[in-house]
Amino acid sequence: MKKLLLLFLITFLPTQGFAVTFCPDGSMPTRAISMDGSYYEYKCVGKQNKPNTTTNYGPKRLFDRGTSWSFNLTGTLRGTNGMVCKGFNRMVGTCNTGVNYSFCSLNVGADICGTDGTNYTIIIDESIRSSFGSYCPFNATSTEVIFTCR
Repeated sequence: MKKLLLLFLITFLPTQGFAVTFCPDGSMPTRAISMDGSYYEYKCVGKQNKPNTTTNYGPKRLFDRGTSWSFNLTGTLRGTNGMVCKGFNRMVGTCNTGVNYSFCSLNVGADICGTDGTNYTIIIDESIRSSFGSYCPFNATSTEVIFTCR
């Protein structure tokens, strides 16, 4: 009876779910969210000890295409992609993604630079343009500034 039960389990249970796939360097793949945020991807990041120089950090990026942003009087910037940045009224913003943003120089009207390698040009009374191609015109109310990025 035990042999029959074992034969049944081997025959009808999928074995694909039990397969372990390793990266070429022998490490385990890491789980990441897809660019549109709708599913998980498994990626091999390797064992290299070199800095990441890419500016693509997945679905959460400041002023990314398809997102809207609200900047209020307390210096908090909130995006529709779940990103929240605080401290922009003190010249340095820290976001919940771990990326910090500050003015690239102390000149008035200077660009904003991120520790992830991105930068943003502020066009006074018009928009913000990113180094990766997004364009974000804005509308101001008495309590906040709303950016809509495309």
